[in-house]
Amino acid sequence: MSKEVGMKSYLKQLDALENRKNYRNFLNGILVNTLILVGEEDKICPVYISEYLDNQLPNSSLNLISNSGHLPPLENPDMTNKKINCFIKN
Repeated sequence: MSKEVGMKSYLKQLDALENRKNYRNFLNGILVNTLILVGEEDKICPVYISEYLDNQLPNSSLNLISNSGHLPPLENPDMTNKKINCFIKN
């Protein structure tokens, strides 16, 4: 990835990740219905992180996308769209 975005941009991304604010204490106050989609094979943001979010957000719905890693809309667009449409209809 660093080769594609260039070293300067990559270093800015790392700095942003390192210095971002921690909002975990506010998650249980988010009361809107929330869809959490995650690729079952995501190595960048593993399923356990999404499970944590699902446990903290009172009105969340965790959906795993099979045969997908970090980019479910690109890796499994049909299933991703199906899950989004189902969430919207309900």
